Amino acid sequence: MTTSTLDLTAARVARPAWGRILPGLGGLGLIAGLIGIMVSPAGDDTGETAADVITYAQSHETWTVLIALFGLASVAFGGAFVAGLYDRLHTVATRMESVLILIGGTVFTLCFALCWTIWTAPLTDTPGNTAADLAQAQAYLSYDDIGWFVLAMAGVAATVMIIPASLAAIRAGLPAWLGWVSVLAGVASLGTVASTAPSPPASHAQPARLRREGTGSRIAVSPVAFPSSIKAAPTEEDETADSPTSWREPFHAVRHI
Repeated sequence: MTTSTLDLTAARVARPAWGRILPGLGGLGLIAGLIGIMVSPAGDDTGETAADVITYAQSHETWTVLIALFGLASVAFGGAFVAGLYDRLHTVATRMESVLILIGGTVFTLCFALCWTIWTAPLTDTPGNTAADLAQAQAYLSYDDIGWFVLAMAGVAATVMIIPASLAAIRAGLPAWLGWVSVLAGVASLGTVASTAPSPPASHAQPARLRREGTGSRIAVSPVAFPSSIKAAPTEEDETADSPTSWREPFHAVRHI
């Protein structure tokens, strides 16, 4: 009885055609979505007050839904791109580079999708002009900043992914100049951290507050701004208060001398 052995040392697993195309489509999907947001009305500022947020939500209802859908689709786009990048480079990258590509790409995909969800999900249900809607819009202004921090995290993760991937690609035969351009693009991704820088105060501006106009149910947002050095005038209760901290007590002491 004769036996035969199968030598698999030289065997190679052929990638399917869609496996070679899908990573490029994922990267193009992310880039096309970003460009679309920047050049379309979807990139308009939501404003600085609750009334501005409501106006934006009412006038950009369709665009808000489209951005939210792009945030969901970016999970698939980013996942396809990162998976394809790792598959192409894991044979030439060092173990450390492979781990950085995989971890950085995963964190980038999740944070990139999450920031768009934070910015759009509260606005998909178009608010009205009631007091509750204005309070909700005012709350949106407070956690809107969370989206910028999440975007900054996505930028840092992109740097962690791009730099080792570029160095591995140079060793794999990518033109050196193109590889170093990619490295610079990875460093430039850190620029998203600048979006988290606090804005300078506007002449001691106080937080906006709700005020009721007239006797109706109309609610408006009125920012209150005044220098911190100006103190409110005392009330009658303050004037007559028998307290050692009363603001009129020094004058009473002078009069009794």
